[in-house]
Formats: sequence, structure tokens, C-alpha cells
Amino acid sequence: MFPKIILENFKKYNFDTNENLYEIYNVNFSKLEKFYSKVDPFYIELITQEIENVLNSDLVADNLHWLNIMRKVAHSLVEVPLISLDVYENSTNKENRNEKFTAVLLHDIGHFKQYMITKKFRDNEVKHGEIGSQILLDTINQAPDKNMVTSYAKAITEHSLVKVEATNPMVYELIYFIRDCDKLAMFLSWERHQKGVFLENRNNLNLLEESYSDNVLSTFKNHKAIDYKYLKTKSDYLISLIAYTFDYYDDSCIKIMKDQKLLEPILELLKSQLKNEKQFLEINSIINKYINNLLVFKN
Repeated sequence: MFPKIILENFKKYNFDTNENLYEIYNVNFSKLEKFYSKVDPFYIELITQEIENVLNSDLVADNLHWLNIMRKVAHSLVEVPLISLDVYENSTNKENRNEKFTAVLLHDIGHFKQYMITKKFRDNEVKHGEIGSQILLDTINQAPDKNMVTSYAKAITEHSLVKVEATNPMVYELIYFIRDCDKLAMFLSWERHQKGVFLENRNNLNLLEESYSDNVLSTFKNHKAIDYKYLKTKSDYLISLIAYTFDYYDDSCIKIMKDQKLLEPILELLKSQLKNEKQFLEINSIINKYINNLLVFKN
């Protein structure tokens, strides 16, 4: 399914839980095959080429860079495709399956070139959505479905924006399918490696502050996703992850989250982070009431 260099790196990469990416790939091979059979080989080749480029670069000689790159490879080629099948199969909207799967596979394609430029996966001066969009547009004359390339490019540009500007129904649908699958994949891989990413990056936040910021709490109470610019403490960051729940487009995601107890590890970490138990109980109450009320309403 993938080039030799990618599979070789799969075999080398162990998650924080000592799970091997290649083993996860093999265990889920039939499921992944189902996903990739719905994506044109042109687009599979496009993203694997971008990954090969970074894996063939001098960056991988540094183990920390290699680990960062492989986390993103795991997310893009294995974790998001797997959860996208669950989202699609649990959704009442069965339209545009192949287009949704293609968009979700390509959503982070710009991250690999971004890392080669900045040695980071952060959207500061260099935005991965914009890079990914341009990669797509540069292939428009070779693409099997030229009319869809602009839709994929637009969806890739906007999938990580706080405010979606797209008005085209197809693009809008692709953006929110990407966002739903992206967030769920993060929750599913929390114990596997996202928790490790959080712990590694905690020095970027205020270690002395044990509470949360007023802006973060007020946004959370209003059931809104939280802009990263408001994050000042570790608790803010964890609450922003929990607040992803408010931003799901397809209600099947809420059911998947509840059934698989995906929020529990993050809530447990938040509980240990907040020294004031009342603060934790308030956050916990808000999110559980939101989920339960939504599921009751939909049923």
C-alpha cells in the first residue's frame, strides 16, 4: 500500500506505549485497505511523495525530528483514515464518500514541507494549509478529477481555521468531515502519543499557573471552540481539547466519543492539573451535560 521507505519507518517507530506503528498498520490492514480503495492512486502517490521527501532529508538524522515526523505520518496515513471510516459508517450522511476520504487523507499534506522549512509543525509564518493547498493546485493538470482539485485545495486551506469562510456546499462538507476526523483521531491516539506531545510542549505554557484563564472558561461555558491565542496555562490547553466536542459537525462523533470514553484520559489529566476541585467539577459538569443533552435530543 505504501512505498518501502515508509513501511521501514513504520517498523522502527514505537509509540510512547511501546506499540509499534507497523503492528497497528498490519492489524488494521483490511480496514485501511477499505479506506484507500476509495481514494484515487494519484492522491495516495501525492502524499506519500511528500512524506518520502522529508524521510529522505537530513532532518531524520536527528532522532527528535524523526519522532516528530513519524507522529505526523502515523496521524496522516493510519490514524485519521481509520477513524474516518468509523465517522462515515456511523453518519446518516452517506454522500460524497470518496471525496471525503480523499480530503481527509490530504488534509495535512502541507505539514511535511512545512517541517522541512521550519523544523516545526506550527502555523506561524508558514501555514501548512496554504502549503498543502498549493501542492494540490500545482497538480491540477495531472489530477484525475480537475474539478475537485480546487475543492480539495480550499478545504485543506480552511480545515484548521477557527472560522470557516467557505460557502460552496461541497467544500463546506469536506472541511467539516476533515475537522471531525482530525479531532477524533487526536482523542483516539491520546494515550498512544498525543499525551507525550502535550508533556513535551508544556514548557511553552505557564508552569506556575495551576488554574485556567477567564477567557477560556467563558468560551467553554458558551459551548464554543477555544482560539489558541487565549491559551496561557496547561489547564487552558487541556480545556481547549475538551472544547473540540462543541465543534463537531456530524453528531455521530459525539456518540463515538461517549461510547469509546475518549474524553476520560484528558479529563483525568485536567483533574490532576487543577488544584481547585470545584474548578474541575465545573468543567466536567458542563461537558457531560452538553454530551448527554445532545444525545438525548438526537434520539
